[in-house]
Amino acid sequence: MNEKHYDHLCEIADCVGPEGAEMMAAIAVHAFSRSDSGNREESVRCIASLYNALDVLCIALDCEDEVQDMAEQLAAEHLTAKV
Repeated sequence: MNEKHYDHLCEIADCVGPEGAEMMAAIAVHAFSRSDSGNREESVRCIASLYNALDVLCIALDCEDEVQDMAEQLAAEHLTAKV
């Protein structure tokens, strides 16, 4: 993530706070679930919106590093479980 993008996400998190960030994430999940999976452009846009919303949520809750660590752990566990 480039620094300007991160700064924008921090500004959004400051504006909306944790409750607004949760709402943003919920709206992004809903939009993705209703998107046309056959339309790549729409899917990419919805995923990008969800990606940003989850980043804003992590920033607003001040848990970015914890979430990153947990995501890495869960991915490793997932791979271990498949073997």
